[in-house]
Amino acid sequence: MNALTMLVSGRFLGICVFAAAAFAATPPADSPDFFETRVRPVLASNCYACHTNSALGGVRLDSRENILKVIVPGDPEKSALIAAIRQTGKIKMPAGGKLKDQEVQDLAAWVKAGAVWPESIKPAANPKGEYVIRPEQRAFWSFQPLKKPQVPPAHEWARTEIDRFVIAKLAEQNLKPVAAADKRTLIRRASLDLTGLPPGFEQLEAFEKDSSPDAFAKVVDRLLASPAYGERWGRIWLDVARYGEDDYRSLDPMMRGYNPYPFAYLYRDWVIRALNDDMPYDAFVKAQLAADLQKDASAESLPALGFLGLGPWYYDNGAVEITRADERHDRVDVVSRGFLGLTVGCARCHDHKYDPIPTKDYYSLAGVFLNTNYHEYPQVPQAVVDSFKKREKEIESREKLLGEFSSVESEQLAQALAFQASKYMMAAWKITGDNKAEIATVVDQDKLDYELLDRWVKFLAKPPKHYPYLEKWQELIRQKGKKADAQKLADEFQKTLIEVMFEHGEMKEENEIIAAKALPGTKKKKKGNLPNEFVTNDDFCPGCGLELKALPEEKTKLWTDVFEHDLQ
Repeated sequence: MNALTMLVSGRFLGICVFAAAAFAATPPADSPDFFETRVRPVLASNCYACHTNSALGGVRLDSRENILKVIVPGDPEKSALIAAIRQTGKIKMPAGGKLKDQEVQDLAAWVKAGAVWPESIKPAANPKGEYVIRPEQRAFWSFQPLKKPQVPPAHEWARTEIDRFVIAKLAEQNLKPVAAADKRTLIRRASLDLTGLPPGFEQLEAFEKDSSPDAFAKVVDRLLASPAYGERWGRIWLDVARYGEDDYRSLDPMMRGYNPYPFAYLYRDWVIRALNDDMPYDAFVKAQLAADLQKDASAESLPALGFLGLGPWYYDNGAVEITRADERHDRVDVVSRGFLGLTVGCARCHDHKYDPIPTKDYYSLAGVFLNTNYHEYPQVPQAVVDSFKKREKEIESREKLLGEFSSVESEQLAQALAFQASKYMMAAWKITGDNKAEIATVVDQDKLDYELLDRWVKFLAKPPKHYPYLEKWQELIRQKGKKADAQKLADEFQKTLIEVMFEHGEMKEENEIIAAKALPGTKKKKKGNLPNEFVTNDDFCPGCGLELKALPEEKTKLWTDVFEHDLQ
């Protein structure tokens, strides 16, 4: 075989080998290899960010059990997942774009082949036996019960027994105490330490002038009695309790809104009050863990449960068990850190690497919180709540009556004022016409209501375009028409207004009563003809209600235009 033949044969053989290798690299769609090379990488790159732990839309794609909710093995045409990645329906995935055609085909082929999902490798059993706390761990100083130590011998520098311990330790280190602080420095240190505030000038001056042996003791007593003491040291404890007035659900990845804890301040105030009242520490702890179970539980003690209740409440996003476990973990963590000074939370996944805390103990403590539920307690006695609700209903009833009364009175007033439309229009003509009179002058002359006339002037001077019935009036003003012409237009406007409000041709006796009350100089009906509740001495008629029975409610648009105009 010559060189050329060998070269061609070699190239042909290479092509055949490459083609065979490529063909062999595509495993059957029902094999685990197909899933691992063609399916899982696509899911991991395009889906897992949103559809594993976060489970957006309640869909998880990280196990066969979860993915079966959106696929039908053997039938890709009935599988919601395939429809979504083909983007042929309302739901189009992934949200950031579209998969490659080959990727879509691979996923469809995988579903059609039965959606094989290889079993995950199970972790090997822990080869170690049960966790045993060693004697040296039990002997650690912080695990020892409290005991009263022997007080070191007296020393001329020491003023208290605590000073004796200090000077003894300094002597062991061959150290000497520093010089005593001056009074100004001493009171400043005490004030900042106990209240977080510097001393006032009067307090500083009084302390410097006080030469009694217990001068500083009196300063300390005053600072401990100050409300600022609880506020200062309450902040320290609130940090331990991871206090916050914002509901952690505001961090919801699905952006379902911000929900602050409206009554978080009750726990804050309880902590401050407990410190200022010098509550014993054991009572302080018990109240925060089980105030509702104590015999003396009351509205004053229940806010202490905010220590546990103000922790995060997570959105489950389709993973209820994980979410509830995370909430229990937070309670275990805050209780163990806050009251024990131990990071028990580290034992959630494995035995603690430093402290003597086995995983078994973690879940024993977590089980306590598994058996607890959230409950909202009223912050006042039930009798007060019942009294409040009763009073609330009474107020609602009165507000309803007030609203009805206001509506009726407004309607009646508008009806009464309809009979004075011509009078107010002529008064407005005096102001906007040739006379250019002042509103106050016209009000005095014609004995009118100032505010009502002012509204008429504004309405008639610049009426909106959708009030065609005032076009003639505006033309009269522009042409500087005569008073008689203005009076004619005003009378026609009033007549039209009354006809609209009271249905033309059907004026009843009650309507005549309105006219009698509304128009000065008109003969009024005798009071004896009216029920007592409708009697009024006003020409303006702001209290009568009899006329409402005779008036159709839907005929008030024209008058409403007048009174709504200057509100626009």
